[in-house]
Amino acid sequence: MNISALEKIVGVDESGKSNPDETTTKNLRAAGDNWSEHILEGVKAYIMSFIYIIVTVTSGHPLISGIATACGLKAEWAL
Repeated sequence: MNISALEKIVGVDESGKSNPDETTTKNLRAAGDNWSEHILEGVKAYIMSFIYIIVTVTSGHPLISGIATACGLKAEWAL
């Protein structure tokens, strides 16, 4: 079973004849896309966090309180 699976993945049979299998290629590419999204999820989270921190620190206003102020809510501090 391993030999036939490898022949489908590579697209060449054991005698060296080209035998492309489009279904296997599509399945492998779809699995690769899912895997890459999973692997890059952490990197995307770090980048979004970095951008959020840079924007809120340089503007001096946190995002949530800025939205609340824009909606007309008053900021009352407990301290």
